[in-house]
Amino acid sequence: MNKLLLLLSLLSFGWNQDVILTLNCPEEVTSGSDINWFTFYIDIQEPNIVAFMEFDISINPYENIDIDIYSGTSPNDTNNPFCENFLNCYLDESLSCQLDDFGGTFMLGSGVHSCSYAFLAAEINSEVTFSFTDANFMDFDTNILDVSYTDTCSFLIVNDNEYNLGDLNDDGELNILDIVILANMVLADEYDEIADMNGDGELNILDLVIMVNLILDGEPVCEDIDGNVYETIQIGDQLWMAENLKVTHYNDGSEIPTGYSDSEWAVLGTGAYAVYPTDEGYASQTTCGDDCADIYGNLYNGFVVYDVRGVCSDGWHVPADEEFMELEMYLGMSESEANDTGYRGYNEGSKLAGNSGLWNDGNLENNSSFGTSDFSAFPAGYRNSGNGNCLNMGEYGAFWSSSESNSNVAWRRLLKWDHREVSRTTQYKILGYSIRCIKDE
Repeated sequence: MNKLLLLLSLLSFGWNQDVILTLNCPEEVTSGSDINWFTFYIDIQEPNIVAFMEFDISINPYENIDIDIYSGTSPNDTNNPFCENFLNCYLDESLSCQLDDFGGTFMLGSGVHSCSYAFLAAEINSEVTFSFTDANFMDFDTNILDVSYTDTCSFLIVNDNEYNLGDLNDDGELNILDIVILANMVLADEYDEIADMNGDGELNILDLVIMVNLILDGEPVCEDIDGNVYETIQIGDQLWMAENLKVTHYNDGSEIPTGYSDSEWAVLGTGAYAVYPTDEGYASQTTCGDDCADIYGNLYNGFVVYDVRGVCSDGWHVPADEEFMELEMYLGMSESEANDTGYRGYNEGSKLAGNSGLWNDGNLENNSSFGTSDFSAFPAGYRNSGNGNCLNMGEYGAFWSSSESNSNVAWRRLLKWDHREVSRTTQYKILGYSIRCIKDE
């Protein structure tokens, strides 16, 4: 009997709300400059009059949109003066909106009222969800009103403009006109994110080279789902990234977990990445600036490599052990050496390394073949499996392959400051290494 009374009580509550909150947003929006709108509706049931209200609209993931924060009116309805009276409405992980006036000048009566917000979507394929998470309404007698706010709305962010990056005259394609515009911008020391072909925060000759190569040979830009664009290098029959991966999302838009403490990292069994701390030793303090990932990329555990969602750009993949061997043999290593383990070859490690200012002084850097392949391997260090700490930046550059030895162990490559050769060994996937992607054949 008690259960029946409780059920009847819940049903009565569900069908007799004083206020009903709902949301409306588009099913799909385009990233970039197109302005989109979402609207919240406040349906006040008779005979209530509202004098105070506050509610939160949760936005997940909130970093994928940029909301123009103001209490505005709907793009299709300009008769909503109460929208302008919100005392507090700001964006953090949610929109928190409050309207408070017990003095009698503000009065929101029965009926449906709405306010809309303009927003821009980030350049990422992902789904964004708006939902009410908290709401409090009172009438002029300070009676708390019953509120229903279970409504949610979701939309997919898409990028319909294949040539958005580098399309400086906005004609939908990359051509000689974009090169001329970019050249003038470089000469005038101007900056625009759409012209930053390699995403390094400045415009220079490298951006021109990338744009020219893209137009002449039609090779697709190596751009990850976060919008990071990577320099590439053709070595033999292989096209490689010439920078370390720094993506923070899988290719389906879901986040790669990060932020683990040393002890948490040491026991992980699922994909994660780390950013080398800027204060962890002399190398990071002198070369990283505000963010080591900008220079060295992220450190990924091996479970990321084997996640079916993928991390390399569309048309690219994490290289197999055999693809590393092909690279090494092209640079001079014999087939028997390539199939061996430990340090192999003669000076292939020096050829693969790059940027002498990042490496500790030693046999790797001092070899006359240092940097000649333009692969530009960096000494990003690694994150340990024993205690989860980061170490050896400036000394080690380690790279995952997509070839497993068993479910917990995979093949990797290691360059070390005091060796001109390349090391081939297996290591536990719990370690954090760099990733270089290679173009699909």
